[in-house]
Amino acid sequence: MISIQKENNEEKIKNYQQELYEKKHKDLILREKKLLGTLEDTLNLELPLLKDIQYQSLGYCKFEGYITGVGLYRLGLKEFPPILAKMKKLQTISLVKNKLKNLNGMPNKYEDLLYLWLEGNSLRNLTELPEYLPKLKRIGLSFNKLTNLQGFPKRLPNLKHLYLKNNNLKNFNGISQALPKTTFIDAGQNELENFIGLPKSLPSLKKIHVKHNTTLTSKGFPTDLPSMLNLDLSNLAIKNTKLLEKLNLLRKVDLSNNRISSIDFFPKGSHLTSMDLSHNCLHAKSINFELINAGYVCLKQINLSNNQISCLDDIIPKLRYKVDPLFNLNENPLVSLYGLDYTEILQLRNLDCLNLTKYGEKLMKKLHKAISHRKNKNKQVLLQRISMYYRYSTKDLIKKLKKGDKLTDSERERVEHEVHFTLEWRPANIYPEDLISY
Repeated sequence: MISIQKENNEEKIKNYQQELYEKKHKDLILREKKLLGTLEDTLNLELPLLKDIQYQSLGYCKFEGYITGVGLYRLGLKEFPPILAKMKKLQTISLVKNKLKNLNGMPNKYEDLLYLWLEGNSLRNLTELPEYLPKLKRIGLSFNKLTNLQGFPKRLPNLKHLYLKNNNLKNFNGISQALPKTTFIDAGQNELENFIGLPKSLPSLKKIHVKHNTTLTSKGFPTDLPSMLNLDLSNLAIKNTKLLEKLNLLRKVDLSNNRISSIDFFPKGSHLTSMDLSHNCLHAKSINFELINAGYVCLKQINLSNNQISCLDDIIPKLRYKVDPLFNLNENPLVSLYGLDYTEILQLRNLDCLNLTKYGEKLMKKLHKAISHRKNKNKQVLLQRISMYYRYSTKDLIKKLKKGDKLTDSERERVEHEVHFTLEWRPANIYPEDLISY
């Protein structure tokens, strides 16, 4: 009785496996069935049928009788499976995290290939890549051992994303052809020294990622980038802003943590809204404010913190914006406020734009003295603006008081002194409760 049940169970299992096999190979033409069988025999593995091929897929997908995608994730492959060269309708090939050292065996042409993922291998060159991939949209070559891009496809008319992250590249030599539709290039965490090799014109490029290339300079940077809106070139070794000269449509620029010592070049458009130049080597006289003032009606933020700016009188008189940008001058060696015409500061629409709260008491006394000795119809308005700004300089300490937090003796002395000083010359329309109403 038991043996009969075992035989029945075995028969059911065989029938179930047969059903799976028929379902799996349903609609595949005979030639594709044979190719799939050969691939599975080579791998000694039965590949599951998937809806589509993702980055870490193991299996295949099909459409209208043809195999359209193959994913062989983490199988320890040391060479490109030659059987894939016979699958003419492939749209996706994923060989992520294998042990490929070269691409010997790839065909000369893949007319329908859309996605090629080769990340996480040990590729040292690209000499066997097809020269012409007419429909390719994305190619992933990150986390390999590439030292150059020799052998890179010569014609990629539809490529949108290029991933080269975490290799040993020193430049982009090898990409000699135009990339008319490329919108994103990721080349972070390499050993890049310059941009030589990139096409001078990248009409569709919107973002280029090159972070963590600590020796990268601006040499060879593309000059024609009409679609570039946000540019992040922080944490590199750039020494000047010449690369910005022709980028007229930029909205945001991040050049922080570089070696920039002067600002002599800027795009000629009027679209720039934010500019980060923190952690560089700038001093006031090295900034060409006439160039910056040439039409930046949209500029809202300029971060100049952690530079070498020591004198405000080299900056304030040169600002002529329709809307005052928010300047950040924190952590600069501002050693002197003397010699500054304080009426220049009062022409700014937003007194807080300088972020000078650490100089609050000294600055407010000088501003008050400068205005009180002048005959000015708007004296009360100016004093009110000063008072409101000065109030803001003690905001954090007053908040702590209102919450019931304890202040140190020096903090309490500072608050009492500053509020008292403000009340002595406050405008008639500002009341004590207004100064501490947070």
